[in-house]
Amino acid sequence: MNIDPIRALALTDSRYGANWNIADGLPSISGEFADMGWQVDLVSVLPLVEPCAWAAGRGLPTLEPGLRVGDIGEATAWEVIVVLPGQDYDSLLTAPAALDLVRKAEAAGLAIASFCRGARVLARAGVLAGRHMTGHADYEAEYLAAGAIYHGYADKAGKSDAPPPLVDGNLVTSMRSNYFRRQACEAIRVAAENARAARKGRGGASLHSSPSVAEGKAERLVFAFPLLSGEEGAAYALAKSLRCFGGCLADSRIIAMVGKDQGESGPGASPSKGAPPPETASGAALAELGALGVETACYEVPERVGGLPLADFPAAAAAAEALVAGEAGGEGAALVWTAPDTLFLREPLELLLPEGTALAFRPVHHALIGWRVDDEPDEYWKAIYGACGAPLDAAFMVLSTMDREPLHFYPNAGFLAVRPEAGILRRWQENFAAHAPRCAPQGGPETIVRLRRIFAHQAFLAASVLAMLPRSAIRELSFGYNYPLHLHGRCPTHLAAKALEDLTAVRYDDWKAFPGRGGEAQGALPPIGKELGAWFAAVAARGEGLNSRRA
Repeated sequence: MNIDPIRALALTDSRYGANWNIADGLPSISGEFADMGWQVDLVSVLPLVEPCAWAAGRGLPTLEPGLRVGDIGEATAWEVIVVLPGQDYDSLLTAPAALDLVRKAEAAGLAIASFCRGARVLARAGVLAGRHMTGHADYEAEYLAAGAIYHGYADKAGKSDAPPPLVDGNLVTSMRSNYFRRQACEAIRVAAENARAARKGRGGASLHSSPSVAEGKAERLVFAFPLLSGEEGAAYALAKSLRCFGGCLADSRIIAMVGKDQGESGPGASPSKGAPPPETASGAALAELGALGVETACYEVPERVGGLPLADFPAAAAAAEALVAGEAGGEGAALVWTAPDTLFLREPLELLLPEGTALAFRPVHHALIGWRVDDEPDEYWKAIYGACGAPLDAAFMVLSTMDREPLHFYPNAGFLAVRPEAGILRRWQENFAAHAPRCAPQGGPETIVRLRRIFAHQAFLAASVLAMLPRSAIRELSFGYNYPLHLHGRCPTHLAAKALEDLTAVRYDDWKAFPGRGGEAQGALPPIGKELGAWFAAVAARGEGLNSRRA
């Protein structure tokens, strides 16, 4: 696969911040971009850019940008424009050419990013209206005057509670340029890849059956998950976390999908708060979920695939999608499909799909059976792509979350946001039910055969999506989503969360490893603040009670 490097414009001004090029045991921002293989052009209004006093005291040099703002006519030769950290933006803020460059970048669909005080340049350029963002609190009035939805922090001096990098469409803003340095660079990388794909898709033919599917930004979210036997505690924790930490999305609709053999109603039944109760859940469990506003609806696993691992996932997801899509007023909502071991710790704003996006995903945690970029597809992947009608050359590169393996498109099936009217999850279920038995792995090492059987549902998801959507309609979520707590100890050092509060949505795999239960994964967790730790302990106790009272 031929991969062209991302081209970035890095805007800087006098008294630039040390995090651009400091050598302190971690890659600097410029080092991170270099490690990504990016081509970065340093640009300024000034011929020479002095470091801030702190950076100068550590021997950082005066910079000589390779480009002057006035030399750039259009921004379309780049994929992303980044305002670097610093203390003084007077030259950029008062240069019409610099502000016009930012406006042209936004109009052209580039990713736009800023570190700390750099958000002032975006505000002055007028590209923050209606956008969620963060930036140095001293300039909150400037952000608000520009129409931004500002996410601030209480610790004005230490900034210890400043939010992690915020992503709103192609916009990435961040604080604490040292603490969140690598996470911010990763969020910018993902945004730049998404922006590049969307720009390429503007002039190309769409595989979409309905061009109107991704019109407008999603205005609200509906969350759905399968309520499986033994997962009552997890279901309670999922719903409770969204209600407590979901911010402006805390009151979103939540639907627990119950297998047909667990309840009395058939597929497509209208949801209700607390009924029909599944036979495997106690009345107490359903009452707890109902008190949190959780509705229930039914799904049915086709008999043909009933014996395959995780067959409940595509069946339940398809039923949830059909339910939401078929309701009056369903348009304008994004459906968030999650595994029951999901927790929301911050507002999941990236799930409000921007215009042009029909699906948002996180890559798989580990490569395992994934089709690696440098390899030819084997017979297993050829069979699945062929069964789903997906062209092999439609697959684009992603990096697996934990081992950072370059793979052809391979999304984690336990955390997705989709436009329900597009029918993506229904197509997934149709393809899986129709073709999974005949595409079962034959021969080869026993371990590979076992893994291919376990993750067949996920392989069919990848192929089904590529058969329906162009790359431009698919958006990768940033690293703080679907973060695997149970694998934290093996997370890449440069991306591992330094505190649980720095993440937006997490997974913990097994109820025994739920934070606060003292399970075997407890020692591998990132640090937990006192208040959040108490919340986990209380929810774990309540969830344990629900599990123990299972009928």
